[in-house]
Amino acid sequence: MLRSDIEKSGGNLLNSVAEFTLNAAPGLICDRLNEGGFALVFSDEALVLSCLSLFENDLNVSLAAQKLYMHRNTLIYRIKKIEKITGLNVTHFADAITFILLLKAYKSSRRGRQVEKKRR
Repeated sequence: MLRSDIEKSGGNLLNSVAEFTLNAAPGLICDRLNEGGFALVFSDEALVLSCLSLFENDLNVSLAAQKLYMHRNTLIYRIKKIEKITGLNVTHFADAITFILLLKAYKSSRRGRQVEKKRR
């Protein structure tokens, strides 16, 4: 990955890595999206927002719950629900990165389908 690639994505390294991964292995990413109920989780805005808030607050459940104006047990329930559906424990680094990359791929593929629908 080149410095110019990072600059194109607004200087955000995570976005650059996500774009690189999606472009390098689209088949693998799509296969992973189709298994494990990821579409079910990603289409549930409450689950996605809960998970992203957890990441933004350095996996601090109490702080993330406070920022979401919910009880911490509710957030824990949602995290466990994500794990039950996808098999990913988003409180572990590798699974969190996998979740983020697959979420970006899902959003990207949905945008592509929406563009196709508008063209027709």
